[in-house]
Amino acid sequence: MKPLYSLFVLFELIPALLFAQYSTNDIEYYVDLNDREMRLADYKDSREMLLLKLAQLEVVNKSRKQYKAPPVQLDILASRIANKQCKEAAEQGFRGHWNTRGEKPYQRYAFGGGTDHVTENASATWMEGGSFDRSPQSFAKLMVNLHGQFMAEIAPNDGHKQTVIDKYHNFVGLGCHMTAAEFRYYEEFIDRYAVTGPVPAKVRSGEEFTVEVTPAPGYFLYYAVAYYEKPPKAMAVAQVNRQSSYPDYTDETTLQYAPWDIIGYRTEGGKYNIPFKFDKKGSYYIQTMVDKKNPAGTTSFSTVGKIVATGIVVIVE
Repeated sequence: MKPLYSLFVLFELIPALLFAQYSTNDIEYYVDLNDREMRLADYKDSREMLLLKLAQLEVVNKSRKQYKAPPVQLDILASRIANKQCKEAAEQGFRGHWNTRGEKPYQRYAFGGGTDHVTENASATWMEGGSFDRSPQSFAKLMVNLHGQFMAEIAPNDGHKQTVIDKYHNFVGLGCHMTAAEFRYYEEFIDRYAVTGPVPAKVRSGEEFTVEVTPAPGYFLYYAVAYYEKPPKAMAVAQVNRQSSYPDYTDETTLQYAPWDIIGYRTEGGKYNIPFKFDKKGSYYIQTMVDKKNPAGTTSFSTVGKIVATGIVVIVE
């Protein structure tokens, strides 16, 4: 039986991709990160799978290099979040950017413990009868091939490709899962340009809370915005499969801080303590943006060219 993936897989690359790209020190560095990450432990990669993903990371970075985008590093938490989505999608038979709990990528990332901005590529393939070969080489071939399909897209229908080559991404989570006849592969690209303090997952209506944001060295906080939406609701598999691309924000802005507002919340140590309070019950998606220029003295602003540094989700009850 022939699987429903295209036949342009670079088979001759597989042995080299599996073992030749990383030194022992690189591998052990990621093994240590993997062992120290306690979140979503049920979706932790084995050493063998981690090695496969480091090989796939080289494939992703070769694609980025072709378009003069800097390399990304592998992110352990984002990989586990991707693994969870892949497992649920393969086992339940859905595909795309939602799950059957109605969660979009930035919600799944936030609920898993992430606070960075995330952009997702999702792919699926399956067998017409029969079953997949479960060897490491099979996993590697499928990941290479599905990423290749992203890169083969042609404008204007090239959203996945543009996600891969976005110059602002600096980390990526890679997820995959195989059942007998279903395979899922997800890429979670991360923009990590700030560190946040503890953020409450849930607050009461009218309760004020503070988000502490420390931009990466050389960056200043430029803008903050909160979008409202209803909390995720369960979706049937058929509903999930009817969805296509997902919006990275909603059409209901509830609170925003312009550059001249942001300045007032900066401390001497370069941290920003930004207050939020929401009265309407629901889900709020908080984005902050950074820039290399100090916005002090700004009297007008534009978010064009600014980097979205956080993607925080808070539920108001």
